[in-house]
Amino acid sequence: MPTIRLLLLLLSLLLAACEAGPALFGDELASAREALAARDFSLAERLLVRYLQSDSARDPESRWQAWELLLGAVNGASQESRASVDILEAMLGEFSDNPGRQAEILARLGRLNQSLRRHAKAIESWSGWLDLPEVAPSEKVAGYRALAASLFAARRFEDGEESLSLCLALPLSDAEKIPCMLDLAHFMSARERWQETADLCQQILDAAPERHLAGQAAYLRADALEQLGQKDEALNLFAASRSDYPNPAVMDRRIALLKKAQAQKKGQAREQGKR
Repeated sequence: MPTIRLLLLLLSLLLAACEAGPALFGDELASAREALAARDFSLAERLLVRYLQSDSARDPESRWQAWELLLGAVNGASQESRASVDILEAMLGEFSDNPGRQAEILARLGRLNQSLRRHAKAIESWSGWLDLPEVAPSEKVAGYRALAASLFAARRFEDGEESLSLCLALPLSDAEKIPCMLDLAHFMSARERWQETADLCQQILDAAPERHLAGQAAYLRADALEQLGQKDEALNLFAASRSDYPNPAVMDRRIALLKKAQAQKKGQAREQGKR
């Protein structure tokens, strides 16, 4: 379905430019469900837009169901995800007085805009979601991570780091904030801030996280230690955490390379000693 057509339909719906005429399909909502089941997406779309325009469609729960079905009709007829963004933004306007619905819509917009690489829009959606008082601190961990990812993708590195710092300031235990800590450690590693990476990863390991998280933290810390010149400690940590890392083959390669480098260094030292 072309985007322009959907925009025109939504514009007529939201502005209520004309009154809905007498029902031609009876119960549009029930009929739309039947059309969707029959994969007649065009008919389902027409019925749902008609229902949402109707003066009788006042019940908020029924209207929410209609919007959800409209998303299904649009996505069933086309893979044009931008059309879904248009619908979700229209929903955001309609349910502006319902914080719970706002939170759900903003999170969906954030994920969808991220998938479309619309970084500015994703940042706007996640920022709005995080500002809602209804969002619990435990839920905000995922939101701050998503916001930071979009900020990093937009090359707003300092803002991305600030987002993760706000995550670390949440009134939660270290164990609950480990995903944010790991994201920050990855960022610091990518920016070659080796000592900060090593220290933060040690903090993660001290929190005794799940094995796969401990493996990632150990890998990042060992990598940082190697860059800092602490080769023996790095090698020991690579070896000790090999089975905890999601891909042991990566650990094996790092261990082999480090051992080879150390052996070459020792060989060069012996040669110099002979001279």
